Amino acid sequence: MHIDKLYFTLPEVLDRWRISETDLVYLAENDKLRLSVRVFGEPVEFGDYEEGQDGERFRVPWEQKPFSGLLDLHACDVFWTCIGFVPIF
Repeated sequence: MHIDKLYFTLPEVLDRWRISETDLVYLAENDKLRLSVRVFGEPVEFGDYEEGQDGERFRVPWEQKPFSGLLDLHACDVFWTCIGFVPIF
């Protein structure tokens, strides 16, 4: 049966493309492929960055709201996510 999907799981992609998980991670880490994660009720922070008098940039949050849906991973996030660690900033 055909199901219209908004996204595919990693095992589905690996099976369809017949590639290893290591190769998939390599593609994502090198910005050749976008990976997303499905989250439920995760706090997402909205804001901006400002520059202090010393020239260093710092975060200025406006609000934090719970979010459910797909979040794209940046290439640098893929490494931490795929080895089981999530950086805390």
